[in-house]
Amino acid sequence: MDRGGSYGYANSDENGNYTIKGLQEGAYRVFAYHGEYSREEKPSVEAGSTNVNFVLSGRGTIEGRIISASNGQPVTKFQIGAFPGQIDLSSPGMYGSLTAFVDPQGNFRLTNVEVGDNYVAVLAEGFAPQQQPVSGVREGATVSGVLFKMEPGATIEGLVIDKSGQPVPGARIYLGNAPSDQWRIDREMVATSDGNGNFEITSLAPDVSMVSAVHGDYAPGSAPVTVTPGGAAQVTIKLGGGGTIEGRVTIAGQPAANQSVHVQRSAEGGRPASTQTDGNGMYSIKGVAEGEVIVMANVRQGNSSRNSHQQALVAEDQVTIVDFDFPGGNATVEGYVMMGGQPVTQGHVSASVTGASGTVESFNGQVDGNGFYRLEGMVAGDVTLRVSYQAGENDWQTRSAQINALDGRVTRHDFEVTAGATITGTIAGGNPDGRIFVVIVQGNMQVTTIDQSFWMANQHLIAGNAMVQPDGSFRAGGVEPGDYTIVAIGMTGEPSPDMSNARVASQFIRIAGEGEVPVSLTLP
Repeated sequence: MDRGGSYGYANSDENGNYTIKGLQEGAYRVFAYHGEYSREEKPSVEAGSTNVNFVLSGRGTIEGRIISASNGQPVTKFQIGAFPGQIDLSSPGMYGSLTAFVDPQGNFRLTNVEVGDNYVAVLAEGFAPQQQPVSGVREGATVSGVLFKMEPGATIEGLVIDKSGQPVPGARIYLGNAPSDQWRIDREMVATSDGNGNFEITSLAPDVSMVSAVHGDYAPGSAPVTVTPGGAAQVTIKLGGGGTIEGRVTIAGQPAANQSVHVQRSAEGGRPASTQTDGNGMYSIKGVAEGEVIVMANVRQGNSSRNSHQQALVAEDQVTIVDFDFPGGNATVEGYVMMGGQPVTQGHVSASVTGASGTVESFNGQVDGNGFYRLEGMVAGDVTLRVSYQAGENDWQTRSAQINALDGRVTRHDFEVTAGATITGTIAGGNPDGRIFVVIVQGNMQVTTIDQSFWMANQHLIAGNAMVQPDGSFRAGGVEPGDYTIVAIGMTGEPSPDMSNARVASQFIRIAGEGEVPVSLTLP
């Protein structure tokens, strides 16, 4: 079940009974699913409802034939699958959801298909991917006569070179712009350049207009391409040398070996990159595209981790030095997290302090089964201590406190958490084809734009978030007393990594105690 970003689930017992606990007030979309039956959904169920029963139907079958549109001959080898909606035919991630068929007449038979309306998608070597709707699948029945007439696929023959014109072997090739997040880099590669820098992509749809390459030693590159059914387009992708970020990570002036350093682009078209420091605490990351980046260092000490980040400007063929010196510390903060006199057994504790350079250093640890936490090796001083804890089966809440940590001492701080306040409201000005969410940030600030630096600078101040429902309403519970800025973020179309297509509105509120606090915002 879900409610625009809030989720809950439960397994039915041997009698088919289930209970979903820990839900906030409001209406939820609830569905029941079993691998041998068709999913049933109830679009609006209020939290606290009882006797929400499901009667699951069996599944049906779709059968048909795959032929060539040009000559009517059967396509004898293909992959095919049925889905509840349209899918991205260009994404390699879909391949694992298809079933391979080899049939001399091009026939297929898909069993275990959910009842109702489906989309059937086909991939075949030499042909453009294709999908079509198939309606009226019924329990125990077969939909027959589904015919796919496959059109010739397009081919891209490419070469990846560096700025001097030399071939680049081992570059990863992608359709569209170069990916800027690790998830896409790992999952959406369609080819790899060979020892001579060449690559080939076949069986493409005619709507491909851009192809990109990523290599760890170079800045990413892209090139436009025009493809035609059955034709082979030629393209050359040039990779820039990019810049290099290097530096040293130390703790109290001593080398920090085998620690993580990560570079994240703050704009579209870059790629994330990570490395480990060597025995002298040194690191180097090559092939970083020009522009602003965020460099993050993470070190582990005992059962805690510490991280810090800095912004840097990268230039082609230049080295940018970014050093991290984590101050030495011997302060310890420990305590218990309790709710109603009982220990909170699932939670995460973080402590943050702003250093002399203005960067925020964080210390992180876990709450154990007794509700106990301990952060060691901390820097002494004024600390913002935050605990994110599981208040219900699917309800996570956050509390914070200001404490003073003393060097060489153990500072005790226990959290006795309560239900807190609930922020409710409406967001106007949304786009029907976009999505809107709300972020609750501690303090009073004016927020008019959102980029990667906003998240990095304020991650330790975020007290909660909520998705906005289609009617513009939202609800966020478990907020403790204090001053907050409510930030509404509207994304139009496909979200960009730098959130450049976001529309933003914010409002300051003050929470004095428990109860509901209304908020109303209008996106520009």
